Amino acid sequence: QVPEDLDIVAAVATASGGLVALAHAADPEQADRAALLSWPVGQATAQQRELPGGREPPSDWWNRYLGHQLHLVSVSVSASASAGAGVLLFGQVSGDDGAPQPFLAHSEGGSEWRLIPFASPSSPAQAAIAAALDESGALWLATDSGELWRTQDHRAATPSWVRVELPSVGSPAAADPYWYFDELEGWREVDLPATIEALAPTQLLAAEGELWVVASADDGRRVLLSTAASEQVELPGVHALEVERRDRDRLAQKARPGGKHCYQFSAVLVDDPEGAGQAEAGRVLGLGGDALLEARPMPDDDADVGDAFWRYIYIGELDGTRQLVVEGSADEPKLAQRMAETLGEVAGVEVRIDCRVRRVLRMAEMVEGAS
Repeated sequence: QVPEDLDIVAAVATASGGLVALAHAADPEQADRAALLSWPVGQATAQQRELPGGREPPSDWWNRYLGHQLHLVSVSVSASASAGAGVLLFGQVSGDDGAPQPFLAHSEGGSEWRLIPFASPSSPAQAAIAAALDESGALWLATDSGELWRTQDHRAATPSWVRVELPSVGSPAAADPYWYFDELEGWREVDLPATIEALAPTQLLAAEGELWVVASADDGRRVLLSTAASEQVELPGVHALEVERRDRDRLAQKARPGGKHCYQFSAVLVDDPEGAGQAEAGRVLGLGGDALLEARPMPDDDADVGDAFWRYIYIGELDGTRQLVVEGSADEPKLAQRMAETLGEVAGVEVRIDCRVRRVLRMAEMVEGAS
């Protein structure tokens, strides 16, 4: 249960199954009111904790956009199960000169908050997106500018910070370019160099004496790094995850081609185009991209075909099966069906349309400027 007068900004689960959340007042006129909520295992009613700065923090610590001012970046489990969870918050206060001064606030098992100043020489106003506290007491912090920092003399009242450089990583999956879907730009091709450089940390975890770091590269690939001796792990790229998310959403919405949740749809021309269907795929592609992509129904009194068009022809993969696919766009289900019938007549095959999102393996033809 969430108090009715509070909105959740961020929430993190503890390893023991509890939940800790940062909340602020739902009423804009009470924008200076915030709370840290916790739900121990088995309890539905939230426990409220005082935030750093006391009950009446300076007004410049808080505003209605609290989610951009104070961030819940980490929750850990205390050595004593009865002590509760350790919490790390990131926030900013205004200094004497008006410039923002970032800090981490740490509390272990319900103890008083310890405020630890943080400032990056390259960008003093940058924010933390993840933090961790290891067994030695050192604090680790990942920033929104892609930097990783660690306290050097963490037992001091005001510890100093040192930047930690992430190593370059060789990638066994970098043999060929790949296509990714960008929500704004559509399908785009990316070359994958054999070495992943300029890694930016996005998630941190200190556990069992080791630090684990999830880091992302500019090309969308992600890797899992650790101070422990272990085999390299390459995680699914953010673009591959976006394709999976779109496919799951459409399945959950029971979307229809050309319907509300499926303006962009897939038309399957040939199954197994690189195997048993290779000859048929070659014949269809031999008709030319222009002939296939311009296969649209003629206008009639029932539907305007102005917003109906084909966008890409590609070899795609769905659930382990490869197919020759044309991606189309329509704003009515009956128009999408008419497009499929017209495309089938031109290609000389029976066309199946659906709303599933395939992973592009090789682009055969793309409309100039399509997105």
